[in-house]
Amino acid sequence: MSETVIDQKSASALAGELRRYFSGEVLVGGQPGYNNARTIWNAMVDKKPTVIAGCVTTDDVVASVKLARHHGLQVSVRCGGHGVTGKALADGGLTIDLTRMRGVRVSPDNRTASVQGGCLLGDVDAATAQHGIIVPAGIVSETGVGGLALGGGIGWFSRKHALTCDNFLSLKLVTASGEVVTASETEHPDLFWALHGGGGNFGAVTEFEFKAHKFGPEMRIGIALHHPEDAVQALAEYAQIYPELPDHVGWHAALKQSMPGLPFVPEPLRGKRLLLMIVMYLADSKEEEGEKLVERLIGVGKPAAKAMTVMPFGARVQKLLDPEFPNGNRYYTKEAHINELPEE
Repeated sequence: MSETVIDQKSASALAGELRRYFSGEVLVGGQPGYNNARTIWNAMVDKKPTVIAGCVTTDDVVASVKLARHHGLQVSVRCGGHGVTGKALADGGLTIDLTRMRGVRVSPDNRTASVQGGCLLGDVDAATAQHGIIVPAGIVSETGVGGLALGGGIGWFSRKHALTCDNFLSLKLVTASGEVVTASETEHPDLFWALHGGGGNFGAVTEFEFKAHKFGPEMRIGIALHHPEDAVQALAEYAQIYPELPDHVGWHAALKQSMPGLPFVPEPLRGKRLLLMIVMYLADSKEEEGEKLVERLIGVGKPAAKAMTVMPFGARVQKLLDPEFPNGNRYYTKEAHINELPEE
């Protein structure tokens, strides 16, 4: 599809054309709600789509894609809007906004969850927790399922249940031609393969069907905080222990430039530069083995503070880090991947 930027003078006519086939809300610049609709998590992103198509059905997505194709508009798809780079918005183009499509259907007997394309992780967790199951996803409840899952999806349960995309059963999506297809192991298998980490390049996914796993709803977690001068020792001890850990133990580590005031952080350590280490026991929270393992792991090195507790996963653990990544901050990230933790 070629990319054409439609000037503001043409926007109203374009929006009017879309509304004839649309059951959701169509917004253009200057209308009430437009600025809120173009505001996403990262405040560094200031894009202005010519048209924002607030879809409520798959048919709305089809109409949006066909309109954009006909007029040669650049297209983006917004789910949670939680990506750092702001790809959820098409500057001067058409943004397909799925945030009104947040339904979740759970089949506890089959251990599956059908999730609409605009859902946040918190939507899925709230629905699955009622049945004692989980869908492996990320670590911040306000993250959009679509962006996370189509990019792979790393989170609390990755060590035991792999990436979020590894739990795909099927995906309903609208292709660039406006065709609605279902991709699975038996239908469009090449497309199904490509959607495992290929990002949002292959179509607008309006519904995911996930394999779910029995869990909880309680999770045992442990927290340890280390001063920078003690971080090397703590990480070195962790590197020695890690190979012997069972798959039902997860570990998250991050060096914080300014430790936020999370519930487990003592007042004197808030705002300090610290290494944060979180241990997750991914089996039954009541198991004695879990208590012993978590206690051992939060004790590595010389922690400045440590704590262990049991809390509901969806209602508490998944929201634990939300205050650290609020909407409206200016975010910039860089990352690298290493195979081991060398002594130096």
